[in-house]
Amino acid sequence: MSKEELLDGLRKNWYLIAALAVIGVFVVVRLMADSGTAPAVDTAEAPQLPPARESLGALEQATRPDEQARARRQIEEYQQTIEAEPEAENTPAYLMAMGNLYRQRLSDLESAATCYERIILEFPDAEEARLAFIQLEACYLTLEDTTGLRWVYTKMLEAFPEDSQEHQYAATNLRDL
Repeated sequence: MSKEELLDGLRKNWYLIAALAVIGVFVVVRLMADSGTAPAVDTAEAPQLPPARESLGALEQATRPDEQARARRQIEEYQQTIEAEPEAENTPAYLMAMGNLYRQRLSDLESAATCYERIILEFPDAEEARLAFIQLEACYLTLEDTTGLRWVYTKMLEAFPEDSQEHQYAATNLRDL
């Protein structure tokens, strides 16, 4: 891939990159707020990021057990609400919240992926579907699941018009897998 193609791809997919950056900042800020400390930054040298699996382990250790218990209780409440009225208008929002709790609080990417997949499959016209694609892709990237990534990109090709940024992003990434 040439430099021009890379820059063109970045320009066309700026919103996805921005969304992932916002999610990353949110997680870092939340962790700092929960721990009550800010990380020390050495300005002399750029920080080195650990591999994704190590980051997940650090995130899991940083999340206190009482927060994990609260997250599990909240997931259970959402699940009961969904089971009571599976076709309710707010079901996609509950699934998105469950996926986010699994991913961010419990580091359970498989369960998070299941929630995001349900939104894509059962509620393709919901507002949450677009974000579910981004979150699901992030899960599969972290899990290094190329089969899952192929599925996400294929579904994006089906869900979005050919001239959309989402369609072009999916086509490029599917071709590069």
